[in-house]
Amino acid sequence: MSNEGLWSEEELKASVEAYAEMYRADQAARRVNKAQMYRDLEERFDRANKAFERRMQNISHVVTLLGGQYVKGLKPLSHIGANTQPVLERLVIESGFLEREDTIQANTTLPLRLEEADERVSRLQNEWNKSGKTVLPPNGFIKAEEYESKTIQRKRCLEVKVWVLHNSNGVCESCGADAPFSKEDNIPYLEVHHVVNLADDGPDTTENAVAVCPNCHRALHLADNKGQLIENLYTSVKRLRRP
Repeated sequence: MSNEGLWSEEELKASVEAYAEMYRADQAARRVNKAQMYRDLEERFDRANKAFERRMQNISHVVTLLGGQYVKGLKPLSHIGANTQPVLERLVIESGFLEREDTIQANTTLPLRLEEADERVSRLQNEWNKSGKTVLPPNGFIKAEEYESKTIQRKRCLEVKVWVLHNSNGVCESCGADAPFSKEDNIPYLEVHHVVNLADDGPDTTENAVAVCPNCHRALHLADNKGQLIENLYTSVKRLRRP
């Protein structure tokens, strides 16, 4: 097998489908022959079976980012490629194998203007709260799209904001205090802060966003010890990823 170039979506989809079969077998404590599955893929595509094994480890990495448990024996491998990772994330979500009766997979909608997103945050928070289910994080956007107003603004992923607020359970992820008050809809009031600012090309993802009280939000932007506050976040909030 000699094809070492870019992977087609057909190859990636077939890899995700095979991984889904292994995942379901894992969940049911049922054994599958992984090596044979790689050989089957090798026969379908002009690519060595070892390449498919590495790709399965890439899918394990995506699965962990989406809040799932990777298949035993396929340790996550993060070296995927900037163009390939979003495709794998989409295919994993579309396949649905991570969804269970007690989980919701948060979507990533089209980018929204900040004022448009604010109108919909409370409704989605209420839906997730009432469901009583664990909400798996959305993909978000690696680079937030700009739009013009009186100043340059950046569109946000609604689900990233809501997931971060929902996941905080009303507790500031910086100081650990309860939200200072509840809004009219009885949802605790916290604000979402991007650890690497969107203006500095930080990603609009759950791995770069925290729910904080208004005081901590201002401190993260303005305090003389904001560098230490940010370091504390990277230490205490395990989902965060350094740039």
